[in-house]
Amino acid sequence: FSFSVVMILQSFFFKFLTIGCLLLNEVSSLQVYDLNTKNFDQVVDGFTNVLVLFYSYDCVHCVTAKPEYEAVASLLKESDDIILGRVDMDEDDEIAKRFSIKGAPTYKLFRKGDTVAENFYVVHYNGRLGNTLIQLLNKKLSSADTSDTSDTLKSNGNFKTLDYKLPNFKNHAKKLNGDTFYEYIKNSYALIYIYMPWSDQDGIRIMLQQVGDAFEDSGVKLGKLTLETKKERTVCEDLEVTEWPTIVLSAPNGKIIKYAGDMSDAYAVTKFINAKAGTHVSLIDEDQTSVFKRVVNLMKPVLVRYRSMRDLMEKREDATQEGVDELEDNQVEENQVEDVSSILAMAQDIYKNDLTKPEQAVAKHYLKVLERVSSKGIGYIREEIKRLEKISKGASVTPTSAELFKLRLNILQEFLITDQAPESLGFRDEL
Repeated sequence: FSFSVVMILQSFFFKFLTIGCLLLNEVSSLQVYDLNTKNFDQVVDGFTNVLVLFYSYDCVHCVTAKPEYEAVASLLKESDDIILGRVDMDEDDEIAKRFSIKGAPTYKLFRKGDTVAENFYVVHYNGRLGNTLIQLLNKKLSSADTSDTSDTLKSNGNFKTLDYKLPNFKNHAKKLNGDTFYEYIKNSYALIYIYMPWSDQDGIRIMLQQVGDAFEDSGVKLGKLTLETKKERTVCEDLEVTEWPTIVLSAPNGKIIKYAGDMSDAYAVTKFINAKAGTHVSLIDEDQTSVFKRVVNLMKPVLVRYRSMRDLMEKREDATQEGVDELEDNQVEENQVEDVSSILAMAQDIYKNDLTKPEQAVAKHYLKVLERVSSKGIGYIREEIKRLEKISKGASVTPTSAELFKLRLNILQEFLITDQAPESLGFRDEL
């Protein structure tokens, strides 16, 4: 459990939400509603239009979509007659089964006055994904759904057009061609994204934004080469690049190093550049390493109370097996739910009042564990550890997802520990 996880969390949840300048005239902005089996029908009740994103942690495209989805939600106001929700299929697969969700990311639209799920297909070519979502919502909700084969077309004739647009990302990658390529990379470290016009990927563009922000003052350049003419193809032949898209790093001595990892993973690309260029850049400020120690310290009272409750429950369960009557056994279950609810309330209070946003990104996993224990019982933790350990060993898991799985596993292990130890989450003095 290392500092690298902080970088991932900062990258996932907060890197793209710098859009405050667009919110100056808003009284209040909305959020993305985290939906589960307990609250889904309360939110998706036909009172307003609801767009729901079904996502998974081991899905690269979900990593791309998540910050853009959050950015759109932060622009919305209560008067817009549309809210955004999301379902974490890793944590709660019952809703996904209910709507026959087979893969991620998948979007479903629930119109005002109805609770029937409609397909919401997202076709995105360029610009920010968030702006594409806004355009598709306007198109879908301002007219009848002509794809509906039922007798009555669904229409939202009174839907007010969403007049919002997210600002373009700062362009760190200089557009190159066959004439400018070699001059640009001369005597420098330069990360170059090479692609055919039809092979450009939104996830890679977002990665370049993140990496460009991090390396802005490091001396490392970023560029992109589109294979539009014979001159660009000649450059690829010189570099022995035969597949697209491709990322390479040029060195001051003229050496070209091919990157073989996940091209949309900003953390992995940052490690690659640091290893080859000798830089020491991170996606966030080094001061953020204190985030974990602070969260663990503030959550200690929560863990102490949970462990006391757990130990008591296990003793009562042992007593039940030895002959305690059914009435007392039922009372045990009632006490368990009540105790977990009070512990969850304590954790929520710490989350809301004592933590910064980066710290909340870690602490929210404590809240999720307590919510699941409240609904599924104390056996949930061991079952979830087994499930995550199995998923994390999958061949398709990206480095980013692997680090996040590691975070969640470490926090789950904290709930199992009998004697609290400062090093239990893997913190070391050098952090």
